Formats: sequence, structure tokens, C-alpha cells
Amino acid sequence: MPVKKYKPTTPGRRFLVGIDYSELTKKKPEKTLTKPIKKKAGRNVSGRITVRHKGGGHKRKYRVIDFKRKKDDIIARVNSIEYDPNRSCNIALIVYRDEKKNLVILEKDKEIVEKSFRNIPTVTVVGVDRLSVYNILNAERLIFTKKSLEETVEVYGR
Repeated sequence: MPVKKYKPTTPGRRFLVGIDYSELTKKKPEKTLTKPIKKKAGRNVSGRITVRHKGGGHKRKYRVIDFKRKKDDIIARVNSIEYDPNRSCNIALIVYRDEKKNLVILEKDKEIVEKSFRNIPTVTVVGVDRLSVYNILNAERLIFTKKSLEETVEVYGR
């Protein structure tokens, strides 16, 4: 994180340094990794609400962070470095290679779709005629086209 030096225009700014936020991402945070922070009723020692008729403030979101990070030997990519208003440090959005296994099921053979998914390691493309129970149980997500779903129901029954 680069440090920004200010010009000594006043005695207070003579040795002043600050953080340069230019390297942080300008995008909004990942929506699945944020939770709303609930407001609470603030009461003092005597049990009274101190400030009356004051608004609730700006809606804030809490960034969910995985502190365990059990994926040591798996290659990951730092997608972005983000500002976190709830912490004194910045956070990094990391994308791991071991995403869930996906199975795309097509009607008959469509070479164009198979070629487009060929370079994605977590996706397997199978036609309805080559679909097996092993493929279904091994995949974590099944993606059907409309026609392939109808054909699968016809072949494998109800």
C-alpha cells in the first residue's frame, strides 16, 4: 500500500503522511460476501436513550471473511483488494481454482457447446445418450437444457 506525503503548507502538515487508496478497487463488494449490520437501541448507564429524534444513519454492510483458509496447496488468484469500513485493514477477494464440479447435459451431441466448455476444468459436457449414474453422482451441480431435461425424463422415467 503506497504512502502519500503531503506538502508542508502549514505546521500541522509538515511531516504528515497518509494512505493512498488508488490501488483499491472501485467496484462494489461481492454481494454474496456481505451481510447487513443490524441497528441496536443505544441506552446509557441510567437506562435512558441519550439522543432523541436522531436518524438511523447510513445503511452499512459487514464483509464476511474466511479466517480459516484451509486451502493451503490450491492455487488461487487475488481478484481485487477492497476497502473494508468495519476494519482497520483492507481485504482481498481470493478466487480458488477448485470450484465445484458442474455437469452440463445436452440433447444429443452439440460440438459447439462441447468446444466452448473444453477449457474449463470444472465443467463436464455430456449428451443425454452418454449420461450415466456415475456422472450424476460425481457432479455437484447439474445443468440441463430444456430439451435435454425432457429427453432425460423420457429415458429414465418419472
